[in-house]
Amino acid sequence: AVRGWFARFTPLLLLVCAWLGLAAQPSRNQVTEHQTKAAMLLKFLPYVKWPERAFPTPTSPLRIAVVGTDPFGKALDETFKDKKFGSRTIEIVRFKSVAEIEDCHILFAPDSEAPRLDKLLEKLAGKPVLLVGESKDFAAKGGVVNFVLKDKRVAFEINQDAAKRAELELSSQLLKLAIPVKDAKQAEEK
Repeated sequence: AVRGWFARFTPLLLLVCAWLGLAAQPSRNQVTEHQTKAAMLLKFLPYVKWPERAFPTPTSPLRIAVVGTDPFGKALDETFKDKKFGSRTIEIVRFKSVAEIEDCHILFAPDSEAPRLDKLLEKLAGKPVLLVGESKDFAAKGGVVNFVLKDKRVAFEINQDAAKRAELELSSQLLKLAIPVKDAKQAEEK
């Protein structure tokens, strides 16, 4: 009787064991942190308004850039492939250093660029660029958006003062989803 029971349920037991073994291993299709950040950058686009002067012509592309070591791999290119910002195409560019930075609309500064944040802010002063980072106190020190991990999920901080300095209008809907951050420069001036 035990042999008959075991014979009937062996395929089911093997299937459960195989599933448990697969479940214990990370999936190859698992979304990485930087894939999530790339997707969030795409979702931000409708909620950010750049001044007219940010685009030299009505057909100029929206340029998204990364400075320094690119943590996205192919994720940024794949996320924005064939996407548009209104009627504008989207162009992905990479700069090896702060000195190489040219015109762009969104600039992502990975954690490895945190020591150069002052140089970045100096380079972008007076330019309508959505400066996005992922390092401790990035937004408080002058970045507009900072990705943070909260409860093992990617969240984001926004420094509204930095957005105003960059002449960017951020939608109230985006602000509701963000963690507000006080601007360290504003606090120093008071």
